[in-house]
Amino acid sequence: QVRVRFNTTALIILSWLKGSLTHYSRQHRFRKTGSRRSAKMEFFPSSTSEPPVQLAGCTLVLPAVTVANVGQLAVDLLVSTLEMPRVGYLEHASVLPCVGNDPYVASAASFGNVATSMELYGDASKSLVVMQQRSPVVPGKQREFANDLAAWIEKCKFKEVVVLAGLSAKWRTEQRIGLGFQLCYLASTTGTTDSSHPRCEELGCKRLTDEEFGPEARKESRMPPWPLFEALQRSSVGMSTVTLVAFCNEGDNIPDAAAMAQLTADFLSQEAEPAALQWRMPPSWGHLYGPPPEMGLF
Repeated sequence: QVRVRFNTTALIILSWLKGSLTHYSRQHRFRKTGSRRSAKMEFFPSSTSEPPVQLAGCTLVLPAVTVANVGQLAVDLLVSTLEMPRVGYLEHASVLPCVGNDPYVASAASFGNVATSMELYGDASKSLVVMQQRSPVVPGKQREFANDLAAWIEKCKFKEVVVLAGLSAKWRTEQRIGLGFQLCYLASTTGTTDSSHPRCEELGCKRLTDEEFGPEARKESRMPPWPLFEALQRSSVGMSTVTLVAFCNEGDNIPDAAAMAQLTADFLSQEAEPAALQWRMPPSWGHLYGPPPEMGLF
């Protein structure tokens, strides 16, 4: 009995040593060669997407997981209102896993259709692809995730990228507060952030000022949307990149999301005076705040 217990303990120790040596070997090889696996951002086409979606030459709209989740909520409105089908999934090791039921369909037939952390929805008639990200990136991996996402976007040869993000209202200038319109933008077409975007200006959306976009405001540069903006800026040669920003605070951000979604739709439209869309909230929004309070409490 003592011998069996000793052998079991020895096997456990040997297994631990083997695992530790394997981990050390991998770390040493990475530090020595700098090699990484070739595809850190992986795309899996949806089995229901027939024919497979063509990403090259399309416009990509995606959220940055930021203040008040305004970008994600705006993407929800776009996908739900435009009835965009899912065309694929994205996977990255730095994004926290997330799984749930289809958030855009309430019928019993959709129960069991799995939604994951990152998904792509497409409209071939509009050459439009929308990415939804439902869970955040693990702490300390923002820049790695942003660089890998930018590399995948560049590899897919998208024509234009539109990032939807929220910024804390504390960074607003007095002039911005006086305008009332709390949506602004940053554009990059040649690797510089100094460029203005005519379409945004036509819609009354003004560029972030130097004070709002300066070093003091960007001291939180490790937090989104800045890592993604900088990564796209470095790889934006031949590709137009626009970041639409909403100044907001945490709370009921449905109005902020609707304004962001409308600005995005207007930006993508080719009409001089695009019509306002009737936004359709996805069924999953029915659970944003839980059931109403019991009236007996009052």
